[in-house]
Amino acid sequence: MKKPFFCSLYRPTPAPMANLPFGARSVGHYLVPANYRERVVVKHFVQVFWGIAGVGALVINGKERKLQPRQIAVYFPGMRHEIYAVGAGWEYRWWTMDGPLAAGITTSFGLVADVYDAGEAPLVLLQRLENTIRNQSPAAERQASAIAYQLLTLAVSGRRTGSEDHQAGEAVRIIHSEWNQPQFCVKQLADRLHLHRSSLSRRFV
Repeated sequence: MKKPFFCSLYRPTPAPMANLPFGARSVGHYLVPANYRERVVVKHFVQVFWGIAGVGALVINGKERKLQPRQIAVYFPGMRHEIYAVGAGWEYRWWTMDGPLAAGITTSFGLVADVYDAGEAPLVLLQRLENTIRNQSPAAERQASAIAYQLLTLAVSGRRTGSEDHQAGEAVRIIHSEWNQPQFCVKQLADRLHLHRSSLSRRFV
């Protein structure tokens, strides 16, 4: 069994340097021991947990919810965070988002404080978020914000395969980059991804 580890990266400023309304504040990867229990505290940002292996528990609005692999859990600003392992080998990824629109954007994806099935964690994209937050520049913060938005998109689309994760992520990247181009349309996006329009639509259902 792998040894427990705690890897986390934080933006060095309390608010985004780039003056973003939706920022990626921090990101982490934990593999915790059986007796792991976080200090209970109220936090003032959105936090999403993505289960990788083992089982953990989060108390959400006073109710214990189990977090299994392929599931996410969401906390919102002002909520009491109570998190602990259920047995050994609980591995999970997490990231946090802040700024005045963070909660509103998260709820616009249909997410409330709860646990959801979400498919395999997009490890490559989460690693990209780590690398971007490590950069510590306004340009990197803008990129990190876009990555956090991609992660929310993947979380609610319940992707089941790596290729589908890649296609959905690439679609979001293209949309962010070219949404204001007059010729940009769904058919053009589907053609660029070598998908039929209906197949592209199913990536986001």
